[in-house]
This record gives sequence, C-alpha cells and structure tokens, in this order.
Amino acid sequence: MKSSKLIPVLVSVNLVLAGVAVWQRLGKSSGEATEAPSGTTSRETADEASVSSSSATGSLVVEKAGFSYRDLLSTDLRKYIERLRAVECPEPTVQDIILAEVDRRFAAREAALALHRHQQNPWDPAPPNGGRSWAKWNQLRELRTEKQALVKELLGIDIPLGLPNWTNDRDGSFEAAMALIPEAKRQAARELLEKFRDQRRELQEKTFGYFLPEDAEAYLRNTRERRQELEKLLGKETLEDFEIAASQTGIALRSRFDGFELTDAERRSIFRTQLAADELQVPGTVVGRSVEAGEEANRLATAAQLQAQQEVASVRGAMTPERQAEFDRFQDPAYRNLVQQLNRTGLPRETALQVYEFSRGIRNELNAVLTQPGVDPAQRQALVQQFRADAEQRLKEMVGEEAFRQLGGGGRILRIPNLPSPQSMSPELLNRYGITPRP
Repeated sequence: MKSSKLIPVLVSVNLVLAGVAVWQRLGKSSGEATEAPSGTTSRETADEASVSSSSATGSLVVEKAGFSYRDLLSTDLRKYIERLRAVECPEPTVQDIILAEVDRRFAAREAALALHRHQQNPWDPAPPNGGRSWAKWNQLRELRTEKQALVKELLGIDIPLGLPNWTNDRDGSFEAAMALIPEAKRQAARELLEKFRDQRRELQEKTFGYFLPEDAEAYLRNTRERRQELEKLLGKETLEDFEIAASQTGIALRSRFDGFELTDAERRSIFRTQLAADELQVPGTVVGRSVEAGEEANRLATAAQLQAQQEVASVRGAMTPERQAEFDRFQDPAYRNLVQQLNRTGLPRETALQVYEFSRGIRNELNAVLTQPGVDPAQRQALVQQFRADAEQRLKEMVGEEAFRQLGGGGRILRIPNLPSPQSMSPELLNRYGITPRP
C-alpha cells in the first residue's frame, strides 16, 4: 500500500525536475544568442563556446555535454585545423580532411570550365578539337596552382597539380616515373615538365599539325632546352631513368621488346640512340621550308634513325645464338602477343615457342587447302572448317583444356578464319593471309 502511494509522488518529482532542466537549457540558449557579437551567428558563437584551448596544455576542453564533431567545424580553414589539432586528431587525418575540403571548394570552379565530357550536359555538342582548349587548360592549371599554394599555406605540404589528362597518364606510368626522382627535387621537376609541355601544346594547337619553319625550330628548341634544364636539376642518370620510364620513346621500346629480357646496359644503349632520333622529329608536317633546309633536316633525321637501327643490331650481335633467336622472334608482333596471352595462363615460355612455330606452320597447310585444284567453293569451305577444327584440337593438346578455354579458343591464336575460295577473294584479303592462288 505504501509503495503504491509512493510511485505517483516519484513520478511528479521527476516531471518537475525535467521541466526545470528544459527551462534552464532554453534560458541559456537565449542568453547565448543575445550575447553573440555583431557579425557572428549564434551557431558560430556556440561553436566557439563549445571548445577552448587550455593555456597550460594546449588540449581541447569540452565545455558542454553532448560534444560532437560538429563542434569542430568552421568555415575558416585555419580555425578548423586548430580545432582538429587541439583534440589531438592525427596529423595525416587532419591533412586528409582539409585536402578534401579544399577540393570541394575548388570543384565548382573547375567543373565550370567543362573540359571533361562528364562535366557537360548530355545534350551539349562534343567540344571541338577533342576538347583541347589550351586556354581552358591553362585556366585549370591556374586553379590547381592556387589550390596548391593554399594547401602549402594551411598545412605546409606540397601536393601535385593533379592533371592526369595533361600527361595522358592512363596507366599511371608517369607518376611511377616521378617516384624515381628524389623527393626534394620532385616538385621542381614537375614544374619544369609542365612548363615545357605547355609550350609544346600551344605550338601544336597553333599549327594544327602543319609547322612553319619557325614553329618547327621553336618545337625543337623546346626539346633541347627541356633536356638541358632537367639535366641541370636531376643529373643525366636520373633523367635517363625517368625518360626510360615515362617518355614516348621509352614506352614504344617497352612495347617493342615486351617480354624479352634486355639487360640494363642493352636497354640504355638502345634507348639513347632511339631518343636522339626521336628528338629530331616534330609532331606534324613542316611546310614553307626551302629545298636545301628540307634536305638537310631529312639527312639528319635519316642518319639518326640509321644510328638507332645499327645500335639495335650491335646489341643483338653481342648476344648468344639462343638469345638472338628469341630477340628476332620478339620483333614479330604476333609472337609478342602470343607470349602475353600465354603468360596470363601461367604456361612456360617453351610452350609459347611451340605454339608460335605451330601457328606459322599451319599457314602453309592452309594455303594448300585453299589452293587445292578441282574443288568447288562449298567443298573448299568444308575443308577449311575441318582444317580449323583439326588445328584447334592440336593446339588444345599443346596447352591443355584450361589454358585453351582461358585463351578464348584457338581462333584468337591461330587466326584461321572461315574463308571463301581464293578465286572469290579480293587481292587485299589474299595479301592479308599470305595466300598465292595457283593458276
């Protein structure tokens, strides 16, 4: 009985206490809003009141219950950083937060340039010249430079400009090459590379691929000065490491010898002579040049290219007979492609050679089938189909069922099409498949 009488009393007391708490909270909020200084909002005043730095320790003191991350926010990035550091937020996290906020603040200005298709409306026409408006690219670079300076001022760190389209760095090879440069010199090297690249692209936009003699000279001068300044900054060896990894010459040589293991000395000697030849070229046609000047330019370019070919021959000549044979096979794009395909299946190089020799040999067999006299087109087609089935079965036995499946069947390797008879094939098709019809 006593307990039943006590319960209503306790409920009443709790209700009174809750009302007092609400009244005090509302009164405090009203007082804070009234005392807010001119030019600030009550929210900003509350933000300022929510945290303070201890003069003794510099640590953040939470002045009210229910502290949340919102109490650290500020439109002033310097104040934002101070608050994050005051609560002992790890410095890498501080940098990540501020970098994300800086990116957000610049995003609208960058998007307004509409340099990328995803920044345009679906109904907008495609930009002329593939979107290569160098005036807009320069505006973008100015924005990125401004962002770079702001981050340096706020956090004391350097960030790259982040212009992947400028370098056409789809596979990340440019940034991987930049990592070969000592960190202390990396930013200066990046700025030099961008400066000379800007100059070149302005020339390309100006000329539309047709260079006047003075434009061609300006392009070649750009190449020479670029090399001189980068060598002065990095030294010849570091610059060569970078160029082997990032230049168009280096990329082309990697593609040409992909899968063949050149020694470091072989790679460098081939690269140097080929780069010397490539640096005499302009990306277009030179017009308006005198006959004598044209002949001299052609002579120099031919001599440099011949020197590059002789260097390749010299490197090959120093190899063992076994390496020479493998080197020669790698000059055939079909062999390089085959090695790449078989590498993905985990098969040994010996199998690649076996399949390569087999695929070459069946060409003669296919030619015999196609040129067999006295066979009508329907019968010839059936013979080709049977030939293809037999060849694919032999290939399957060489590489195994699983690798054959991974390779997508034999057609991708053997390249045996369903062909009509030679009599009904065009000269282009006959030439494509190396077929010589019998009379």
